[in-house]
Amino acid sequence: NNTMMELLKLLIDEEQLNFIMAFSKKQSQTMEQLKKSSKMSEDEIIAHVEKLAKKGFIFNQPNSKGIMVYRLMPLVMVGAFEYTFMKKIEFSKENEKIAILFAKLWDELADFIQDNYDMILPLFQRMLPFDRTVPFLDKNIEGEEIQITINKELEVPEEKVITTQNVEEIIQKFDEIAVGHCFCRHHQDLLSNPCKQTDLRENCFTFGKSAKYVAEQGFGRMISKQEALTILKASEKDGLVHKAWHPHSDISKAETSICNCCKCCCGIFDWWRKGTTAMINSTNFLSYIDKN
Repeated sequence: NNTMMELLKLLIDEEQLNFIMAFSKKQSQTMEQLKKSSKMSEDEIIAHVEKLAKKGFIFNQPNSKGIMVYRLMPLVMVGAFEYTFMKKIEFSKENEKIAILFAKLWDELADFIQDNYDMILPLFQRMLPFDRTVPFLDKNIEGEEIQITINKELEVPEEKVITTQNVEEIIQKFDEIAVGHCFCRHHQDLLSNPCKQTDLRENCFTFGKSAKYVAEQGFGRMISKQEALTILKASEKDGLVHKAWHPHSDISKAETSICNCCKCCCGIFDWWRKGTTAMINSTNFLSYIDKN
């Protein structure tokens, strides 16, 4: 739509857009594949990739076999939106305009989905959770049971044994950890709507290949496990929700990132509230039902 066109004109130029069109049939390509699809030389491709990677449009990291793969990123979840606001933001007129256009685009998306809900509902019904909520378990703190009265009969599902997980365990799994600024809170800062829950900004974690990419492109910086745990505990103290992200929403694959979310700025929470997306989430914790 017009908002998307105006936004893209601010983020990329005509030559970069023409290069991006080479990914129209295949989202991830090797250098040899890109030479054929773009009809460009290796030097031309590298020049475009380097610029677009700095803007969060191209992911350039080797695959498990060590072969460099160039992947076109989506506009959001996870792509240009997140990486635009993950780096240290300058409060300029241009960045403010970009923030306003993204907010306008999300509002228009919500209106479109609500106006066409019956058509989109089947997509929601088979959609995987975007992320997974993981608790911070402080063994030194004991809480009281919380009773939730439903006043209706519930079907008891087939029992499964699901292991619990502490968000600290995710941090301990990775040797390569990067931290960047919370893109949602940065976005709201530019809209003159600062977070009401926390003053923390630099607490968005990425791991493995994603961490390398974030650090190489200047979206964040590499940190130690100890610093990550310190940031995590500060986030927990401010009451933030820890949400883990997996490749293609497949929770059987290793985590790529952890967001530490507040209720006022988090884009996913806002999309749920506006009816832009279904309210689904993955967790390894089960409720306990007192049949009495």
